Amino acid sequence: MKIFKLILASSLTVLLSCQKQESLQSYFVSHQESPGFVQLDLPVSTFLTDDLDLSDREKEAWNSVRRLNMLAFVVDDTLNSANTEYKTVEQILKSSEYEQLLQMKSEEFKSSVFSKGSEDKIDEMVLTLNQDGKRFLVARLLGNNMTLRKAGIIANSLDRVNFNATAMSQFEGFL
Repeated sequence: MKIFKLILASSLTVLLSCQKQESLQSYFVSHQESPGFVQLDLPVSTFLTDDLDLSDREKEAWNSVRRLNMLAFVVDDTLNSANTEYKTVEQILKSSEYEQLLQMKSEEFKSSVFSKGSEDKIDEMVLTLNQDGKRFLVARLLGNNMTLRKAGIIANSLDRVNFNATAMSQFEGFL
C-alpha cells in the first residue's frame, strides 16, 4: 500500500508540474474578440503582389513568411488592465522557447523583438510595443524557412510592401 501511495503521489506531482504555460498562439486566440483588443491575421499572399518593387532577394525573404498576426490592446479606462495584459504577454515570451534579440526603451514606449527557433530556421519572429502602459501591440511573423538574414531583409523592405490599408487602420496609433 505504501508503494501504491508513493507511486500515486509521484504521478500527481509529475502531472501537476507538466501543466503547460499559455502559448502566444493561445493568448491570441483567447483575446482576439475580447473588449479592448483588435486583431489582424493575414497570409503573406494578400500583400505580396506582383506589382511590388522588390528585388528577387527581398521577394525570397518575404516568401519565407507564412502569416502576419497582430493583436493590440487599447486601454479601456483602467490602466491596470493594459499593464496586466502586457505582463502576461511578457511572461509568455520570456519562456525558454523565445530568445530576446533586441530591446528598446524611451520615455514614450518600450519595444522588444523575440525569435523562436534556430538562427537557420526561425519559426516565429515577435515584436512587442508598449506605449506608456496605455496600449500595446504584439506582431508575429510566422516563418517558413525564415532566417535572421531574411528577417533583416524584410525589415528593410517594409516601406515598399502594400499592406491592406483598411485592415491596418485599426493599428494606426502603433504604426
